[in-house]
Amino acid sequence: MPVTRSEALFFAGGVIVGAAVIAAYPYFKDKLGPVLDGARDLVGDKYADAAKKMAERIEDIYDTLAEVKEHMNNPEEPVAPAG
Repeated sequence: MPVTRSEALFFAGGVIVGAAVIAAYPYFKDKLGPVLDGARDLVGDKYADAAKKMAERIEDIYDTLAEVKEHMNNPEEPVAPAG
């Protein structure tokens, strides 16, 4: 499959941009390091909160399923109101 001129130019441009990013990485790492660390901490906290809420909801679902299963085994017992 032949490579067109346009594809070759895009590839060459990608190589040039990649080389420039690699060359400038130490500079950007020093300048943006504190900002990225703060963002990482914030995202980590938000992720932990979301995971905790999801675990609580899953636990509630399992509790409800256990109650339904218990009620199906003993249909004469009244069902407790949700809440």
